[in-house]
Amino acid sequence: MDEVRNFDFSVANKLTLFSNGFTSNDMNFCILGGVHSYLYNRALYQLGTEKHKDIYLRAVNMQDVGCFGLTELYHGSNVKGILTEARYDHNTKTFIIHTPKQEAMKFWIGAAAKTATSSVIWAQLYIENKCHGVHAFVVPLRDRKTLKTLPGVLIGDCGHKSGLNGVDNGFLLFEHVRIPKDNLLDRISGVDDSGKFRSIIQNEDKRFGLHLGALSGGRFFIGTNCSSLSLQALTIAIRYANVRRQFKGSKDQE
Repeated sequence: MDEVRNFDFSVANKLTLFSNGFTSNDMNFCILGGVHSYLYNRALYQLGTEKHKDIYLRAVNMQDVGCFGLTELYHGSNVKGILTEARYDHNTKTFIIHTPKQEAMKFWIGAAAKTATSSVIWAQLYIENKCHGVHAFVVPLRDRKTLKTLPGVLIGDCGHKSGLNGVDNGFLLFEHVRIPKDNLLDRISGVDDSGKFRSIIQNEDKRFGLHLGALSGGRFFIGTNCSSLSLQALTIAIRYANVRRQFKGSKDQE
């Protein structure tokens, strides 16, 4: 995927730039576009390798609509403590994605309830019952044509919200869902052909920090949206202050 990085990433950002144009009209659309481009696409771009090129291009061309499956019901900021498991089966060259308990459900995931067909799921990587920390996996959620939930995947809606109710925040649970070995985004670390863990970064804390770098785009996206909304609020306030009449004028009219 190295040869498409400089070009395709700019293409992937087109949806985000397009959705940002709707900030003043529909923040819900803007957020959904940002989840797909800033979080899902960026994770593929930053953590993927050549083998993930097709997945990445499907996302760029909107053949897949993605979400970012990081936060769990009991684990938000404490990413190292997430409970979702990805156990490697060397015999079948697959990972088994599993939600071991209710507290481990992916929760408040934007675009998950109704929109996303695929997700980058963050889970603890286990090889021969040894945990190697949090890694990112591409996990299909729905059939692209029918949008029906795939076997082993349970999806629900987080319900009505006071704001941004057009964003379909949802929860995800996995019941021993198998995905191909290549669905691990292994630019930094992964599983070699012999079934052993390997990494270009030996320090676990540094490796964890590099993995979570994919989240920085989403934080930037939130900041830029806050600036845009603040400008809108200021514009409304200035315009209202300019036309509002309170005190009596020369003709005793307020």
